[in-house]
Amino acid sequence: MSEFRDRDFGSFNGKTEAKAIEEAKHHGFTWEDYSFGSGETFLQVQKRVLKRYTNVKKKHPSGTVLFVFHGDPIASLIVHLLRKLIYVQATYSPQNTAISIFELTFR
Repeated sequence: MSEFRDRDFGSFNGKTEAKAIEEAKHHGFTWEDYSFGSGETFLQVQKRVLKRYTNVKKKHPSGTVLFVFHGDPIASLIVHLLRKLIYVQATYSPQNTAISIFELTFR
């Protein structure tokens, strides 16, 4: 499921988060709102994640589903489910190799 791949930082792929934040600020953006040239904003990541998540939810309305995510995509889903602003996503981004278990009930 390529929709769950990590955020594309364009020309900043492979560079540190600190450098990415500095670059975004240099251009007058938060790092969530900056696409780094040919990359993605955090909102674009969230949009593709939610599209796939919605499709899977429809296909398996009462079943158990395993998702494997990178940090930004799972944080984008969490902030959506909790109805938080995207700017707090770092608060909900799990540590590397973390296992997160969610039980969601839809009415």
